[in-house]
Amino acid sequence: MADASTATGVLQYRRRFNPEPLTQVSPSSTYVWNEDVILAVNVALVTERALLIRGEPGIGKTSVAEAAAAALGWRFYRHTVTSRTEARDILWRFDAVRRLADAQARRELDDYHYIEPRELWWALNREEALRRGRPADSQEPPALEPLADVNATRSPTGAVVLLDEIDKADPAVANDLLETFSAYRFRVDSVAQPFEVTRATHSAGSEPSGLLIVVTTNEERDLPEAFLRRCIVHHMQWPSDTSLPAYADFRTLVQQIAQAHWPHFAAELWGDAAVGVVGALLDRIEEERQQAQTEERRPPGLAELLDALRTTQTFGITVDDTVWSHIARLVWRKAPENAGA
Repeated sequence: MADASTATGVLQYRRRFNPEPLTQVSPSSTYVWNEDVILAVNVALVTERALLIRGEPGIGKTSVAEAAAAALGWRFYRHTVTSRTEARDILWRFDAVRRLADAQARRELDDYHYIEPRELWWALNREEALRRGRPADSQEPPALEPLADVNATRSPTGAVVLLDEIDKADPAVANDLLETFSAYRFRVDSVAQPFEVTRATHSAGSEPSGLLIVVTTNEERDLPEAFLRRCIVHHMQWPSDTSLPAYADFRTLVQQIAQAHWPHFAAELWGDAAVGVVGALLDRIEEERQQAQTEERRPPGLAELLDALRTTQTFGITVDDTVWSHIARLVWRKAPENAGA
């Protein structure tokens, strides 16, 4: 098991894109790496494929992208997909309504002014996104970068972009992203002079910029086979559902995750008084997951477990307290129920 401060398997790949010393990187302090996730990220980096992470909700899929960006020292962008999302929403937008209003007010502005670069554009080519596709010598004000405060301290030669819950969208969205995922390019065509956005290079134009696309799915609908073929696919499982060595000790894993999230009270979190509560919570969530599967409802995940753990430890709740039986109902019982927790 690799902890949050020694994600060396991910950090090593930063050397390919940025020669700066690894000591300048600040890995994520709230994510606990394990061997199978590190391997999945590294395979995606080596093959230059998108990393599709499958698994039930609340198991930690979305955290991988942000943690990888922090470990690599790369910029980070995130797009949360909805049922209304179209592929273009992830690439770029053209504000035709504002353009019409300016035209009626007789404001003379070029087409570029109404282009809004979206997350994949920023990840592929930040400098061009800042210019909204204008020529390099443009003196126009730059576009506003997402997460600019975080990205200001990150390497300009690498980016991680998260497309969260792509299964929420129509399958046409995944199909429309095939060329972008394969060739790392797309076309902006709602302007007088259409142009193509391509992946940036550095080192005198000979080396492509670092890029990691992470896509998550909760399996609400099937994804097109053509899309899957363009991805490295990692199935993230509940710890006790897998025999991988990284998950051999569930309690150790939970301890590491909790300590990473809440270092300010990590010392008392695992004191003698707390151990019984932690163990009881782990046993309780396993029972709850088995019952949920029998009733064909969504089982609680790591997110719910951490919520329950933080609640019991913050308020000093033990298994003998009268409110103990209500913790599970409040924290991880999301569906209507007729029986007590």
